[in-house]
Amino acid sequence: MLSACSLDWSVRPDTGDASLAEVGSGADVADAPAALDAPDTSVPTDAPLSPDAARCAMLMDDVVQTRKKARECQIGTAGQCTTTVDDECGCKVIVTFAGAPKTNDFVAAVSDLVTQCGKPPCTAPCPQLGLSTSWACLGSSGGFSCTP
Repeated sequence: MLSACSLDWSVRPDTGDASLAEVGSGADVADAPAALDAPDTSVPTDAPLSPDAARCAMLMDDVVQTRKKARECQIGTAGQCTTTVDDECGCKVIVTFAGAPKTNDFVAAVSDLVTQCGKPPCTAPCPQLGLSTSWACLGSSGGFSCTP
C-alpha cells in the first residue's frame, strides 16, 4: 500500500534562506533550512506594515490624555458615570457621559491609534466593571473620575 504526504510550502515564512530547489534536486525535507521550522514568536497586533513609531507614541499619548478627560466627573452631578466605550484593547471604560465631546474625543483617539498603528499588544485582561449601580464619581489625587 502506498501513502503520500503533501506539504504546502506557501504557508511557511520566507526567511531568505535557501529553498529545497536551491539545495538541489536530490534534496529531501531534512535538507531544508532549520529556520523554516522555528515557531513564530511574534505578537500579532494588527499593525500596518511599517507604522511610524514616533507618530504611534504620540497617538497613544493622545489616547491616555483623552481617556482621563472622558472619565472626569463632578460630585453631585446626576446621570454621569453610567455608560462605557471601548478602549484600544477592546475593554470597556466607564466615561462621564455618552456622546459628550470629551467622550467622542477619546473614541476618536482610540480609532486613530488602531487605524494608523494597529491594536497594541494588550497583555492584561480587561477589568471587571461590576454592576453599573456600583459605578460612581470618586476623588483621587488627580481630581474626580468615574470608577471603578
